[in-house]
Amino acid sequence: MEMLEIHTVGQCRWFHLGQLLAVFNLPKSKVNLIGGTVGGGFGGKNDIHCDHVAGLMALKIRKPVKFRMTRKEDFLTSTKRGAYIYDMKSGVKKDGTVTAHKIRVVHDMGAYNTFGSYSVDKMSTFAGGTYAVPNIWYDGYGIFTNKPVASSMRGYAILSMLFPLETQMNMLAEAIGMDPWEIRFINAWREGDTTATQHKIVAAGLIESLKKTAEMGRITLPEHLMAMNSSGRV
Repeated sequence: MEMLEIHTVGQCRWFHLGQLLAVFNLPKSKVNLIGGTVGGGFGGKNDIHCDHVAGLMALKIRKPVKFRMTRKEDFLTSTKRGAYIYDMKSGVKKDGTVTAHKIRVVHDMGAYNTFGSYSVDKMSTFAGGTYAVPNIWYDGYGIFTNKPVASSMRGYAILSMLFPLETQMNMLAEAIGMDPWEIRFINAWREGDTTATQHKIVAAGLIESLKKTAEMGRITLPEHLMAMNSSGRV
């Protein structure tokens, strides 16, 4: 057969090519996937939505095919940001040192799995956030429901894990009677720290970011926090 050529605006073209080859049952030498200007993607173009439909029709009728969804079709058939349920239990000392997190995440992936299981896996990497928590237990589950397919969308799996984690930090600070700024300064990554997954931290900068955030919010931090930096631990 001649070369099947598809013009698309996908965000991860090589991943899409692998999916399309399986749909068409064709070798890579027979499919030319051309990526145009992505425009606004934000994760919503990480999955194939129309490419395979147009490609199959082109193979069937041997003529050029254009497939464009209406807004209604987009809402009904394209991927969405999925829901998550969290259960977190943490250990914290009276001096504010967070010693452990036990986290259980259940992700509603919708009717099918595209990037859903990847999300559950990726969230384990960010389970400790940007804090030096030495002990982390993470259980992640992806479940199927009769809902639209859940996939990547803006800060995929990172924001989904960090929002409940930061909420937990606020609750831990309240539980021990500490200012929420201080508990973050105490536990922030320092240069050379080792994470629970044994990754060595390079170019830490959370403390400096917190200082700038306070400055922008016109919040005056106490001197002992302003004296801290990310260069190392005393």
